[in-house]
Amino acid sequence: MIDAHSVPGDHGIWGCEMKLRVHFDDGTTTEFETKARTIDLGGDIVTAGDILPVRYRPDDHSSVKLDVDAIKAEAAAKDRGLNDQAIARAEAELDGSAPPAASAGTTESFEQSAASFAASARAFLESSVAQRAAKERATNGGNTPTETLEGLDQDHASGLIDDETYHDLRAKLLSGEL
Repeated sequence: MIDAHSVPGDHGIWGCEMKLRVHFDDGTTTEFETKARTIDLGGDIVTAGDILPVRYRPDDHSSVKLDVDAIKAEAAAKDRGLNDQAIARAEAELDGSAPPAASAGTTESFEQSAASFAASARAFLESSVAQRAAKERATNGGNTPTETLEGLDQDHASGLIDDETYHDLRAKLLSGEL
């Protein structure tokens, strides 16, 4: 998918308007625009870069349509898989082979969610800093990425990055680990 944006409806998001690029088996491509209701997309919101199934006649590449049946089937399979995982977790908890999961809305579940989010944010930040440093090193002969360090200093000074994260990322940048 090249582009997608939500289309509002009376009760929230109705669906998406999309621009898709189709790659055919013979190596040719075409682009087309279409609309789809969220319900026809398996309840998901689609974004640029998503790969969606389409239908077309092999002898007529000008008539391309979103394969709504395939999208719904994929969504149903995903839902079945999630349900199967949830049931397996509950059965393992009941038979004692797994520790009890924290109930939603409890302090434990909130702390688990917060810790998971913090770890994801830290990984994203480290990846972003590493990418900036790599681009800068590519243009400065492999030397210390001073602009990246200055950006890190500014983010720390403004409170966007805590002390521990700042010192860790700075050390990794200076050592060349990032």
